[in-house]
Amino acid sequence: MDIDRRCIALFTRKDEGAVTAVYYKTNRLLRHVAFSVLGDRDLAEDAMMDAYIKAMDPRLDFPNGQAFVSYLCKSTKNTALSMKAKLEKTVEIPDEEILPSEDAPIEQGVLSIMKRELSKEDYDIMILHVCQSYSFGEIGCYLELGSASSVRGRYFRAKTKVRDALTKEGIR
Repeated sequence: MDIDRRCIALFTRKDEGAVTAVYYKTNRLLRHVAFSVLGDRDLAEDAMMDAYIKAMDPRLDFPNGQAFVSYLCKSTKNTALSMKAKLEKTVEIPDEEILPSEDAPIEQGVLSIMKRELSKEDYDIMILHVCQSYSFGEIGCYLELGSASSVRGRYFRAKTKVRDALTKEGIR
């Protein structure tokens, strides 16, 4: 691909003309790279855009257009592989029939109250953290709920809500 050093330098400084020029010269190649990994056009577009954003880092130095395009291809492929790995992760939420067990010290009545009082996501957070010992970071990643701190906040709010419901019903 014919991308000169000046265009690359302007691209890393987010010059609109350079960004447009790079996009038109590389988008078909990058979309193909991402689509070959993901098999989904929209996800491929996301991976490709992520690679463009990473390449805008002014600390990066590309000696020529070929190195720049190689970086874009590798970045797109790595992003697509990461996205695919996240999509393939599944989290099994235990059913009420499985609980309680020795590993899960939640009583059956508490589960019913949790299901009634909490949203599905908050219920899943409680089960994954208390019964399955997942960290807040892992839960945030698996359930795509954000950072560990946001999941931790949801967990403590849900815990308070369950505790209040248990007190109200005279269980605890």
